[in-house]
This record gives sequence, C-alpha cells and structure tokens, in this order.
Amino acid sequence: RRRHTRLRTVTGVQTCALPIYRDTAARLLYQRQDMGAIAALRKLAAGSKSGLARMHALHALDGLKSLTADILVTALDDSEARVREHALRLAGRFSLSAALAMKLKSLVDDPDPRVRFQLAFTLGFYRNDEMAKLLAALARKDGESPWVRLAILGSANDKAGDLFANLLGDSTFRGTPGGKALLVALAGQVGAAKQQDAIAAVVSAVNGLPEAEGDLARDLVKSFMLRLPATERATFSRLAGGKTAAVLADLLAAARKTAADEKADPTARAAAYRTLGLASFADVKPLVVLALQVRQPQPVQIAALEMLARFDDAAVPKLVLRSEEHTSELQSPYVISY
Repeated sequence: RRRHTRLRTVTGVQTCALPIYRDTAARLLYQRQDMGAIAALRKLAAGSKSGLARMHALHALDGLKSLTADILVTALDDSEARVREHALRLAGRFSLSAALAMKLKSLVDDPDPRVRFQLAFTLGFYRNDEMAKLLAALARKDGESPWVRLAILGSANDKAGDLFANLLGDSTFRGTPGGKALLVALAGQVGAAKQQDAIAAVVSAVNGLPEAEGDLARDLVKSFMLRLPATERATFSRLAGGKTAAVLADLLAAARKTAADEKADPTARAAAYRTLGLASFADVKPLVVLALQVRQPQPVQIAALEMLARFDDAAVPKLVLRSEEHTSELQSPYVISY
C-alpha cells in the first residue's frame, strides 16, 4: 500500500505537467493534502520546461502550505510573464523581505502589462512608504489604463494622501488625462477615509498648484469635499486656506448662482444643487425651499433631496415631508430615509 501511495503521488505531480490532466491532478493533490508531493512539486516549479506547469506547481505548493519565500522570489524572475503574474498573486501571503522588496521594485518596469497590473494589487498588501512610491511609479507608467488606476486606488490604503501629494507634484503626470482622472479619484478617496494626515496632505498639495491650473484645483476640491463626511468638515475648515479655501468659495458661489436661475438648464441646476451639499445648511436652505416647489423640474427637486441627505439638521425632515405633500412623484430613497 505504501508503494502504491508513493506511485500515486509521483504520478499526480507528473500529471501536473500534462495540459489535459493538469487541473484534475492539482485538485487531487490539494484534496488529499499529499505532503509526499512537495519535493517533486518544488522540482517542477524550478525546472519544468512548461511555464504553465511551473505556474500550477506554485499554486499546488501554496495549497499544501509549502510555498516558500525563496521559491516565490525565484518565480517572480521567471522567463514567462504568466508565471510572474501568478507569483505576484501569491506574494501577499509573505512578509516583505529585502529580497522580495527588491523584486517588486524591479517589476514596475516589467514588459508585460498584466504583470504590472497584478503588481498594483499586490503592493496593497504592504503598507510602507517604499511600496507607496512604487504605486506612484506604476501610475506614471500605466496611468492611462482605467484598470490600473482602479488597482492603484484599491491598494492606496492609508497612503492615499502621500500618493496624492507625490503625483500632484509631478506636472507631467497631472497634465495627462489619466493622471487627472486618478488624482480626482484619489482626492475623493482621501475625503471618504476621514484621515486627518491625509486631509492635510491633500490641502497642502492643492494649495501648491500654479494659478494657471485652476480648473484642476476646482475638480480636486469638489471631488474631495463631496466625499468628506459632515463630521470632518471642522477638520477641513481648520486646515483649509489659500487656494483650497478660495476654490471652494468660488465653487459654491457659482453653484448658488446656477441653482437659483430658473431659466438655466435643469441638468446644470441639478448639478449645482449637488455641489451645494458642500455648504452649510443655513446657507442653502432658501435655495432648497425654491427647488422643492411644484413648478421646479423634477431633476432639480431630486438633486435638492439628495443634497439634503448630507445635512444633519432638525429642519431637514420638515423640508422633505413638505416636498412629499406637493408631489407623489418623488417617492425616492431620500424621502423614505427620513
């Protein structure tokens, strides 16, 4: 029986190199937790002529809890991109050694875009300054890809403020469409995260923008403020000054003017009302009363209700209920929530 078991193990590992049976062999090795296969799998991962077999061997070793950092680092230098990509998927299970950090740094310039895409996700497992710099390097290299931007946003974690400041300080990067898109998204992410250090980093970075880039400053402040919870407004008010405060004031002034203009396009007025969620309730209450009148276009009324959801004031429910009395067409989550 012992000989039969050994033969079955060896056969299973050898089958991992055969395209037709590879998936089944890997599954059976995992289900049986066959520790007798470890030595053969390590040999397969290091020396198989098939890149696909080397990749499967890595996952099989991981399933047997026998994948080591040395094997992983070697795989990150594999000649085939698919092996490097899958090695990166497995890298998050390991602490950041000097050898692994050096290898991750080198992969920023990997010729295969899928490898760099996976690298953006993997860097999110390591929360230190050096890995944040690697995310910035990836953004500069692949920032035009919406998929890479999404991966970078997912990996920014508590380094989003530093990453934002790093990238905004690069005039070439912020001048590209992808660069602007990532910076606007990062600003919103920092606003939603409620981290005071990150908020301070965003405010300081925006204040440093040249006067000629006022449009970018406006978009960044708007994205940041729209995601900033009401509980953090005091923090922002304490930190804001210079360009940031001026940009916010201009945004609100323009929004008030558009929202109050009943001859303006309803879509533009609706957008203005959503922007007014950045102001204080006392400042916008008269405009809300205007928006909820029966004669106002429905998009404007709905936008006003969405805006009210940002305020924690005793007068808000009364305004919402008043709008419900005027029309039954505004049966929305914003009404029901109150």
